[in-house]
Amino acid sequence: MSAVAGLSERLQDVLSCPTDAALSLAQVTAQRMFGEGALILRQGDKLSHTMLLLLGRAQAIAAAGDGRSVFVDDLHPGDFFGALNWTEDDETSSADVAAVDPAVVAAFLARDYLRLAETHGALGAAASRMLLRQLRRT
Repeated sequence: MSAVAGLSERLQDVLSCPTDAALSLAQVTAQRMFGEGALILRQGDKLSHTMLLLLGRAQAIAAAGDGRSVFVDDLHPGDFFGALNWTEDDETSSADVAAVDPAVVAAFLARDYLRLAETHGALGAAASRMLLRQLRRT
């Protein structure tokens, strides 16, 4: 199976979208793999990609001003993280994000995400589902 086909299959599962939409997204998305404990994003880094967790689990942990680590969120397949303010170009990561288990992430260029979401409703629907899950947890 080609890398694009494998990514397409994972996108189809996570986004619950048609095969043709998943294949189209896979062609403009980078797949990144991280081992257990690997740092995916570092707090303070400039963000250029909107990430979609496809496989595994990750945690977001922020460093408080007094040096303590503060748990921010558990991330599961279907959760977005990284550049989420799609109207600004200078967004920085508010927390470290590390893989708890081996993880696979789809990385969309942040500047392209809104255009992709308009073309592929499954992206917008997935972002809406994630926001609703977060609201329920608060």
